[in-house]
Amino acid sequence: ETRQLSVRDGGRVTASTFATGDAGNININASDSVLLTGEGSGLFANTDFNSTGEGGKIDVSTKNINLTNGGQISVQSLGTGKAGDITINANGGKYSANNGQILAAAQTGGGNINVSARNILLRNNSDIKTNSIAGNGGNIFLTADSIIALEDSDILAFAPFGRGGNIQFTSSAFLSDPLYRPSASTTNAATLEALDGNNRVDVNASGTVSGTITGVPDVSFLQNSLTELPQNAIDTNALIANSCIARSPRQEGTFTITGSGGLPYRPGDASISPYPTGTVRRVTPSTLTLWQKGDPIVEPTGVYRLENGRLVMSRECLK
Repeated sequence: ETRQLSVRDGGRVTASTFATGDAGNININASDSVLLTGEGSGLFANTDFNSTGEGGKIDVSTKNINLTNGGQISVQSLGTGKAGDITINANGGKYSANNGQILAAAQTGGGNINVSARNILLRNNSDIKTNSIAGNGGNIFLTADSIIALEDSDILAFAPFGRGGNIQFTSSAFLSDPLYRPSASTTNAATLEALDGNNRVDVNASGTVSGTITGVPDVSFLQNSLTELPQNAIDTNALIANSCIARSPRQEGTFTITGSGGLPYRPGDASISPYPTGTVRRVTPSTLTLWQKGDPIVEPTGVYRLENGRLVMSRECLK
């Protein structure tokens, strides 16, 4: 137990095995944050090649967890045993990965991965994988208010020669770039090479008997529905008058429509009862001088409506 855990620059917390026994378990309770950063850095409860044991279990409870620059959490089995299980509980904060990996893959049977956080963000090839080469894929459970996957970050439970694992989303929003769409047909012959490094986000639970992918929120309505904004959405020069505001002495009547019989307002409609409240007093060229550094700054005192209905920021002219 600790407040913060930082494993970096190749540092490792390991409970791996290289022979016949099972890998050990790792339990971490960090009240504030966990950071795993750097190639080869992370938490490991793996089994090595030619080993017969199973991968261990890794449980992490914290507020925020970050995996960056090659940081990993791994319970892989490279021998004949099944991979271990990974549980990450960051309910109060965020699970964020930028080129970070969660791995429970195996030769004979993938382990289970359970990630729970307020927000889950996967970037820059940050994978969550529990696929199996010769056995069944493991299961992946992702629970968060929002899940975002970008830049070839994949969620894989596929098993080309076994049963694919199940992938379950419990979230109100799952966004990816490019936008993830479930495949019309399964890819039973899927390989890691085909699913990784293809510049897209893959969520795959296929196999000779495919697993299920459930709970993915439908955000397809977002595709091609956004309007590109101009670079200058607001002309700030048009918001500020070039001189002070002089009250108009003219008296104009008003015409007001009340009641519920009229059409509702629309963004392009003119104001129902426009009336002038002021005008910009012109400044003769002889008195016009450009502001220079060191000159006093005259701040506007309010927002004024001109005769044409335009709103500007300015101040009233001194009488």
